[in-house]
Amino acid sequence: MAQGIETSRRFVNTWECDENSHLNVQFYYQYFEDAHVHFWCEAGWPVLKDLPVTQTHLARFHGELHEGDLTFIRSHLVATDDGFALCHLMYNAETENLSATCWCPLGDKNIAAKIPAAPVLDAPDLARPRSLDLAPIPTVGREAVTQAGFIQTYRGVIKPIDCDWQGTATTRSLIGFQSDAAGHFWSHVGLTQNWLETNNFGRVAMESRISKLTVIQPGTPLLIMTALVGYARKTLTFRHYIFDVASGTQVAVGEITGVAIDLEKRRVVEWPEEIVAIFKSTLSKSSTS
Repeated sequence: MAQGIETSRRFVNTWECDENSHLNVQFYYQYFEDAHVHFWCEAGWPVLKDLPVTQTHLARFHGELHEGDLTFIRSHLVATDDGFALCHLMYNAETENLSATCWCPLGDKNIAAKIPAAPVLDAPDLARPRSLDLAPIPTVGREAVTQAGFIQTYRGVIKPIDCDWQGTATTRSLIGFQSDAAGHFWSHVGLTQNWLETNNFGRVAMESRISKLTVIQPGTPLLIMTALVGYARKTLTFRHYIFDVASGTQVAVGEITGVAIDLEKRRVVEWPEEIVAIFKSTLSKSSTS
């Protein structure tokens, strides 16, 4: 069976794990970002400083990775209606179970012709977007999202350590900021630390997307505004708008589908009625196109 190019071999470090004792979402994205570079190099892209750019990443999480786990990634191109996407498949190296996938639209319809050594394969259904889609999310202003009921969930400043060798914020760093922001949002909709500890639950992402809208450089003061955009029996979906406070412009947007898990059984749980009531109330107060 045809396979993609191996683009990553890693070890899950203790400091990469979060309060749920599994690999934090930002480090999945770091592994995928590194795999992106290795894919083009292994496939023979001629200029390292001019690699194809992926503005949008959509990751799905299929199995937990814990401290000490070994991982590897295989990557390949997928033909799409708009051109091509780069598909990364992350596995637990000892069990060979699929742990996560990342879908990166490229758009360029000629990219396969430019690099014939790059494998073009069908993507497994598990790698394709499910609860989220890849349609562009309209750019909005800070005043508009405030009026729409979005709340402030993160403030910080981009540091050089948050950037790549070209001096622009990495996807991993932005996902890390969103991960911090998510805690404030979860608490806002009733999934507080006390609720989690009382029930021995954890709150985790099942699917996540982020789109960079511009280059974000060191020194940029960032503000994230967040709101609920939907929920189901076991899931909720929320959106992060990321703003440059100095210029007032939106620089990125992200969406997450999250769940609560029973930390003993490691299974997703249904939302209790009192939490659903908060979701309904919150959703009625927050809307933007």
